[in-house]
Amino acid sequence: LTTVAVLHAAFLATSGSGYQEAYNRAEKAGKPLLVLFGSDQRPDFQVMRQETLPQLSRSGALKDIVFTMLETDDEPPLTKQIVRGESLPQLVLYTQVGKLWRRTHIAGAKSQGEVTQFLKREIAKGKEVAEKASRPTTTIPYNPPEIMSSQSIGGSWGLVTA
Repeated sequence: LTTVAVLHAAFLATSGSGYQEAYNRAEKAGKPLLVLFGSDQRPDFQVMRQETLPQLSRSGALKDIVFTMLETDDEPPLTKQIVRGESLPQLVLYTQVGKLWRRTHIAGAKSQGEVTQFLKREIAKGKEVAEKASRPTTTIPYNPPEIMSSQSIGGSWGLVTA
C-alpha cells in the first residue's frame, strides 16, 4: 500500500509539469503527447486524475508517452485552443507525423481499458500515417503533346504543337 501511495504521489507530481514542457519533451523524444484536460469541480476529472491515469502509469501503458494534466480554469486560452466541444474531461493525444502533429481525443470519464484501447489504436494510426507520409511518391512525367505559347498571335493565344 505504501508503494502504491508513493507511486501515485510521484505520478501526480510529474504529470502536472505543464503543457509547454511536456510538448518540448515529446518533440525532443519523438514520443506521443497525452494531455488530460478537466476541472477540479468535476468528479469525472477527479476519477481520471486520481485513479485511471495513475493505474495506467503503474501498468506501464504510459511508458512511451509524455503525459501532462491541465486544469481548464488555470489555462483558459490554451483550453479554448485545444479542447473540442463542451464535454470534460478530455484526453487529447498528439502523435508526430514528420514535423507535424496528429490530434485525436476522447471525452468523458473512461476506464483504464477504454483509455488503453484508445492509446493503442490512435498511436498505431499515427504510425501508419507517418509511414505513408515518408514513402517516396512516384511522379508521372508531364510531357503534353501541345503547349500554350505565351506569345499572342492576333490578340489570342497561339497553340504550338510539339
